[in-house]
Amino acid sequence: MVHTLCKHYSPPLLSLEPPVPDSDGTAKDVTYHPFPTPSNLAAPEVATKLRSLGFGYRADFIQRTAKMLVEEHGAATIDSGYSVIEAPETWLMTLRDLDTPGAREELLKFVGVGRKIADCILLMSLDKVTSDFWLAESMLTLVHRERLSQWTHMFTKSQRNITGSVLLGIQKRCP
Repeated sequence: MVHTLCKHYSPPLLSLEPPVPDSDGTAKDVTYHPFPTPSNLAAPEVATKLRSLGFGYRADFIQRTAKMLVEEHGAATIDSGYSVIEAPETWLMTLRDLDTPGAREELLKFVGVGRKIADCILLMSLDKVTSDFWLAESMLTLVHRERLSQWTHMFTKSQRNITGSVLLGIQKRCP
């Protein structure tokens, strides 16, 4: 999905021969694209195009979040000396300087971002590695839900989603 997004909404960055040739032995160059800027994704027609590319329900979230960023921070570009970036991109980078609760609060303002997605972004993109992320990630990945239910007595068999209150409960039991 990321490759498709970049291919359709960013200019080519460079082309390289693939590390492994095709099954027929040919090696056709692969073109790489940078991640699109928020202003490239903010137009209303972007959601329709993204749905046609297989983004499904995510299409509206991507377009509306990009629009929100551009409306809030503008589309002015800033030359950092290494690259030219838009004001919303600069603002997004400031999230690294916030404490974890502050960065989470900002992420939760985005369309379609709930606690789980915000925590994934904090962990994987903003380097906010704290015990609650590692604990929740490890528990959800490595321990089957029934075993977790028996251990914490916090889940019922009918529960299908981990809610914010459940994550906070886990956090309190295992700081």
